[in-house]
Amino acid sequence: MVAGAPPLSPVNCSTEFLEAAMVSFLKALVYGAGGVVVVGMVALVALQERLVYVPVLPGLARAYPITPARLRLDYEDVFLHASDGVRLHAWFVKQSPWKPGPTVLFFQENAGNIAHRLEFVRIMMQRLHCNVFMLSYRGYGESDGYPSQHGIIKDAQAALDHLSQRTDIDPSRIVVFGRSLGGAVGAMLARNNPDKVSAIILENTFTSILDMAAMMFPFLKWFIGSNGPKGPKILNYFVRSPWSTIDIIDKVSIHSPEICCIDSSLTYFSYLSFILKVSSMQQIQKFHVPE
Repeated sequence: MVAGAPPLSPVNCSTEFLEAAMVSFLKALVYGAGGVVVVGMVALVALQERLVYVPVLPGLARAYPITPARLRLDYEDVFLHASDGVRLHAWFVKQSPWKPGPTVLFFQENAGNIAHRLEFVRIMMQRLHCNVFMLSYRGYGESDGYPSQHGIIKDAQAALDHLSQRTDIDPSRIVVFGRSLGGAVGAMLARNNPDKVSAIILENTFTSILDMAAMMFPFLKWFIGSNGPKGPKILNYFVRSPWSTIDIIDKVSIHSPEICCIDSSLTYFSYLSFILKVSSMQQIQKFHVPE
């Protein structure tokens, strides 16, 4: 206390103490929030492949739990190699007895393996009288390697090239079907092969992984994605598998009469609507399937 200064009253001491405590609390809150954001950013960058690609569902083995034979479907095991040498596995499920019809190149979601989609494929074949080629991405099922955007693009191309060379199907009637992540894969493949793909169907796909990350981790929305609040979006530069469907779909120029987008989830509805809104393609149709 300064000599000659009046003594501080208990009220003044209490006020100063509360102000100091509040300032310390706010600083700790700011630092804590900043720490959470930093940890989240580091984890997202370091673990992004594990977040995007989930070949093995929790509690399940990587191996196929069933084969098409369990559902009395006629099929053959197909092994092929991507352009970088990675060995891939697929099932070619065919009509029995044989009927003329299209062949669907099926790209699955990010989690699980092709065996988990067999019931859907069985219904598709019954109603559409088509063949279905089910590709296991690298790192999934019996395919070798590790999943990545660049790698899966090569996998999809290898599958399409294989189908185009088969003599037991009509190569002019290859339809690409992609669900969720598979929609991004299919859109990329159709853009790169306008003369080999006769139609494309996208189900519950997304504008980009960047936008999905912003939706799943709201505290990072200022740092990632193309929508939402304005911010530095610095994480966009560190995502190795952006799968930017929104930048691809407008460049798809296939010779089919239409492209179909199917939505059965409110989560993806806005993404499909945005894809259709920005796309100038006149042949796109959208369907919403209630849950």
